[in-house]
Amino acid sequence: MTPYDGEVRISGIEELICHMYGVIGTIGSFSILYKDEDKNIIRAVVPRRNAHNERSSQSPYNDLDWHVDAAYRPMTEKSDNLSPSLPDYLIFSIVNKGYENLPIAYISLKDILNQLSYQDILIGCSNEFTVTSADSFSCKIMSKNLPLLVEHANGYYSRIKMDAIPETQRAAGFLNKIREIVDQKSIQNYIYVTSGDIVVLSNKMVLHKRDSYSPKWDGKDRYFIRIYSVKDINQGILANSAQSWIWV
Repeated sequence: MTPYDGEVRISGIEELICHMYGVIGTIGSFSILYKDEDKNIIRAVVPRRNAHNERSSQSPYNDLDWHVDAAYRPMTEKSDNLSPSLPDYLIFSIVNKGYENLPIAYISLKDILNQLSYQDILIGCSNEFTVTSADSFSCKIMSKNLPLLVEHANGYYSRIKMDAIPETQRAAGFLNKIREIVDQKSIQNYIYVTSGDIVVLSNKMVLHKRDSYSPKWDGKDRYFIRIYSVKDINQGILANSAQSWIWV
């Protein structure tokens, strides 16, 4: 049983969520949801039985390659119909670590940039990539002519996804180089979690991934809770002016 096919009775979830909001406030951020992605701020990251053909956080059947969440969205680029911000933080709370005890795997953007030449970085900053939303979206979003690296005052932000589509030959070469880098075990980091843990990932400063696994569907499979948060609540395009946490 999962929250998608029946009720999972686990004590302490409400307390975990309260602690998550405490962390969100402590790091000076604000919880949000994207109207086209979620119906609720609090998202259950659990296996879903009918997700065989998906690569998403809800599909246990396929590896979820190195990526940044919500990478299809604008970052600093202007958009008339999407809020100009990826989540700054991914807040995870662990309900069940699952039988496989899969770690949260991440790579620091700094460790990738250290292996790129300045010319490589310029290509990464070029508008030569297409990025799509996760397969779990009912209506998949495809954003064209995007950079995978965006310069800011203190360095670079990333929307790197290994399933990004190159629009030019040099963009394809850039993705091949990124693949060579992220495959290096020496820069991969692993967080082994247990029930009650809270993990914060800086979404635009790390890449993360998850391997496939085999659920037992008995209520004890891998079960995380995830909340997106942003540093600036005022930069969003609101679906409803009375609800500052729901962004289009």
